[in-house]
Amino acid sequence: MYIIFFTNKLNFTNDISFINWTVPEEKLMKDVFKETIKLQLGEYGIVIIDD
Repeated sequence: MYIIFFTNKLNFTNDISFINWTVPEEKLMKDVFKETIKLQLGEYGIVIIDD
């Protein structure tokens, strides 16, 4: 699974990501993935791809 964060619409449109995560299948126990990250207050775009 891929999780991608964008800081604004322009960066999303231009595919300039803020954070890129690749989550290994072994971390997806019983179809649940839990992770905590600290972000500054604001709006973010998040894309999740499960291939």
